[in-house]
Amino acid sequence: MSLAVQALNFAAELVAFVCLARWGWTLDGKLWIKLLAALAGPVAAAFVLGIWVSPPAPRRLPSARRLMIEVVLYGLAVLTLFRQQQAGLALGYGLLVLVILTASFALRLRGP
Repeated sequence: MSLAVQALNFAAELVAFVCLARWGWTLDGKLWIKLLAALAGPVAAAFVLGIWVSPPAPRRLPSARRLMIEVVLYGLAVLTLFRQQQAGLALGYGLLVLVILTASFALRLRGP
């Protein structure tokens, strides 16, 4: 069960990266601005998760701070879906993330 929750959490992170990239690509402006935004958003999010949130992170934060970062990341993904007129996807994704985070606490997967 814990492996399934961890796999779903990883998949939710990947979806968040895709949402950020898609949002960047839909910005108004020149092609290079769109490309930069589409790449910078997911790269910045992956950097933050890799440094402070992931299990093998070199500077892993305490559980409460990691949760704050995850809520911000997932919240941004939900917001980008709403901004792109994808309310159903946004609600479904937000609910899935809520279930994943709740399960990770219930199964004590959050760590110290």
